Amino acid sequence: MEKYIEHEREFQIIRFYYYQTTRMIACNIEFRQGLRRQFDHLFSGCENLKKNRAKYRFRREDV
Repeated sequence: MEKYIEHEREFQIIRFYYYQTTRMIACNIEFRQGLRRQFDHLFSGCENLKKNRAKYRFRREDV
């Protein structure tokens, strides 16, 4: 359970910095698009992790 909570907290921190960063560098569109691609990849990885957890019936401790 503790590991699962840690993972969720890290995800929230990453999401917070993502929005803060995109807001700060809104003037630099090219850089922002590159950053967004990286974070989209990261978010899709997190989504896949959630799907796989359901698929293989992982316990929360396994995350």
